[in-house]
This record gives sequence, C-alpha cells and structure tokens, in this order.
Amino acid sequence: MDSVLKTSVQIHVASLLVFVYGELLPFQACPLPKHRPSCAVCGQIDPVTGMVMNLTDLKKCMEEAIMKPLDHKNLDLDVPYFADVVSTTENVAVYIWENLQKFLPMGVLYKVKVYETDNNIVVYKGE
Repeated sequence: MDSVLKTSVQIHVASLLVFVYGELLPFQACPLPKHRPSCAVCGQIDPVTGMVMNLTDLKKCMEEAIMKPLDHKNLDLDVPYFADVVSTTENVAVYIWENLQKFLPMGVLYKVKVYETDNNIVVYKGE
C-alpha cells in the first residue's frame, strides 16, 4: 500500500547552501521531493476473507501512522520525533515503522519502504 508525503526539513548549518530543484537556496526549510512510503504485511491468510489484512483497514492505519503526523510538515520543526533525530529518509522509514506498529496487529508488519526518488529507496524491516 502506497501514499505520497510532502515534507520539508530544516538545514542546521547556517553557511550551507542547498541545491534543490536546480536552484541554489540559502539555509532554511527546504522542500524535499515527494516521499512515497509503502508497507508490506505478512501472516496467516484468513480462510474466510482470503486476506492477511483488509486493505481498507491497512489504508486507515497508514493514514493515522504516516499521513496525519508527516504530510505537509517540516519534519524538523513540526514532528517531535525529529527534534533529536536527523530527518534522513532512513530515519523517516524507522519513524514510520515504529508508528505503524502502534496501529497494526502484533507481528503483521513485514517491511516499510520509503521512495525518495524512483532510484533512491530505503527499506526497513525493524532491525
């Protein structure tokens, strides 16, 4: 199941210039490309429903665990988790894993993927 996040981060080095979308921008909140988080679940297939988990339920969990806390937010300023954690895509994947665990049945979450671009992907399996 996929979603699309629009986020930004705060660059913490005052002398740093950041190259974003073909422009050199001064130190401040810089928009990131759309992140596309996805997750996979695993477990026993229910003989009645034929599913490990209903995709409508999974989508609701993703909305609560990912979209509400992260979408259209400056990760460093608006999300308390990132006050002391660098907001790399790797750490976004860890955050999503930890948050999804709160909403999904125990042991169902198999992996989280965060697509920074089509070629830059982070996969986290809770390790």
